[in-house]
Amino acid sequence: KKFGAKGGTISYRSKSTGFNWPEGIDERPLVSKFDGNTAHFSDGSSGEYDAVILATGYLVHIPFMEWEYRLQCPTILNVPDLYRGVLWSPMSEGKKSADNRLFYVGMQDQWYTFTLFQLQAVWVAQAIKGIKEIPSVEDCHAEIALWTGTNPEVTSCPYKAIQSQTDYLLRL
Repeated sequence: KKFGAKGGTISYRSKSTGFNWPEGIDERPLVSKFDGNTAHFSDGSSGEYDAVILATGYLVHIPFMEWEYRLQCPTILNVPDLYRGVLWSPMSEGKKSADNRLFYVGMQDQWYTFTLFQLQAVWVAQAIKGIKEIPSVEDCHAEIALWTGTNPEVTSCPYKAIQSQTDYLLRL
């Protein structure tokens, strides 16, 4: 509760976070529509709200990109085909290398949204300038496989997911 707010509501697309939110904060499923100040949720409930402060959440969909270079995955913590979560280093069948000239920023499930964007952007800038050394394709793929292999475990618990993303940010 900040800036005089009496409370807040967090809405989720498909799965509750499972957190024990403090008093005044509640969690509801996906907003299905707004009617004036009334938000209607997918479970049939509704509530009156003064403002929508931040609306986030998306599914990766990049139809304008050639298929061979297109990231195609669900919103997950450790994204396949991206070294350090940003450099296109495809392991998926049929995908092509972009010779370390294609980067994606902000494609992960995010617990540290703007911090993640900033650190990824700095990493990309340093890679482009040659300040960050990019390892061999084999080493990139080994790291991608290591971290994508942790997705089932870390997504089973919000606290593990947060720790995983903390570890990721420290790797950047």
